Amino acid sequence: MPDFVDLDNANVIKIIATTSKVVAEFDARGGVVESQDGGALQMDPTPAGEYLIAWRETHVSQIWLFSKIAWGTPIRLNASGDAEAKINNKWVATKVIDSELTTKKILKTYNDFRRSVDKTLPQLTEMTFPKFWRLNDFGPIAVLMYQDKDNDRQFSVKKDKIRQEMFHTTPINHFQEEFGKEVLLEDSHGCIHIKPVDMKKMLDSGYFSKNNTVIVHTYDESLPNYTVVNGGKPPYTLHFYPGELKVLVYGN
Repeated sequence: MPDFVDLDNANVIKIIATTSKVVAEFDARGGVVESQDGGALQMDPTPAGEYLIAWRETHVSQIWLFSKIAWGTPIRLNASGDAEAKINNKWVATKVIDSELTTKKILKTYNDFRRSVDKTLPQLTEMTFPKFWRLNDFGPIAVLMYQDKDNDRQFSVKKDKIRQEMFHTTPINHFQEEFGKEVLLEDSHGCIHIKPVDMKKMLDSGYFSKNNTVIVHTYDESLPNYTVVNGGKPPYTLHFYPGELKVLVYGN
């Protein structure tokens, strides 16, 4: 499946939420309000519309340098001090994956994250080289969505299209959580960022189950008046309010 596809967002569906079925709420952050330069890809707003959950995966992308290696991949330094990643049970030099993935750059990136979280943390060196890859921009698990063109609630490679936007965590938030710091969500290129602890809860609770509905509202839409209640049952519907930085989960 390609990393990014162009989709027609003409059909924007707005749902008026009721107050009696909100079973959970989570902080979330989408794309910027107005498009701007974002490096390898432009930063765009998260497009409003109705989508369905396609699947979850450990996402790998050839667009972003550190996302060319899956989160959690074992890594090491060989006898020559060159970084290697264990892919398909074989140790591969990271410089073969991308010439920029040198030992020096990998250590610098880990240390930059650590320093941004806590300046008192000791710097990693070749002697304390990380054992696992934790630099992938999409975190351990990404949840992909699709646009159900024929409204049959079944993903078809021929008829439906995977969204470029997905739910995922970010490396900096994992470092913040690991060292007991406040987890601060940052703007995305269009995806929906959520906190690591919330990703786990949403996965465990079935909120990201296949074919659950996701409604992305416009940036000017406000949250409804609601109370979170216990006892909701699937299927669940997720409402993301990008202007309010919130995801509300509705149950039956």
